[in-house]
Amino acid sequence: MARAPISRSARKKDANMSLIRILEEGAAERKSLDKVQREVREGHSAIRELEGMPVHMDETREQLLAATKDAVYQTVPQDVYGRFRYVGPDKRLPIGITFSDLAFLFGEEFLVNAIVKRLEANGQAAGIRSEERAAKIKALRAKLDNLERAEELAILQLEDAGHVVLRREDARPDLLLEIWGGHETAKAV
Repeated sequence: MARAPISRSARKKDANMSLIRILEEGAAERKSLDKVQREVREGHSAIRELEGMPVHMDETREQLLAATKDAVYQTVPQDVYGRFRYVGPDKRLPIGITFSDLAFLFGEEFLVNAIVKRLEANGQAAGIRSEERAAKIKALRAKLDNLERAEELAILQLEDAGHVVLRREDARPDLLLEIWGGHETAKAV
């Protein structure tokens, strides 16, 4: 008995239904993977944000003071010290005065305090201490390691079910190899 030819619209409908079945088969796993990948991206973003945060004002002050002292005592020639020793408010300063000259004239503390006051007035006083930043980044990296492991395990589950899943381009090779080694061992058992 001869089969009736299948219409073009029927073939298209069958193809669409097959695609929908394929997508539905891994839908729960895919949602789980999407959630983990979103958390990984948020973790990387949080680390970049922490790394870009300004230094706490106390540390900024210490760094400015050290740099100012270096500038004064390493770059200013000895004859400059004598030239500015008796300059008062009614005297004109020489043209071409440098930061180190100002620091020598008014004192490092005075100059650094003026810079810090200006930073605070401009709303740039908020910052994070280096130790606090390092601790937060370390905690975020540990969380990211676990998330990236979970991500790779979810990808492997989807691949085992026959789905093709593209990995993030910034996926860490060391974690991938660690997971793949354990996954191959588990499959063999």
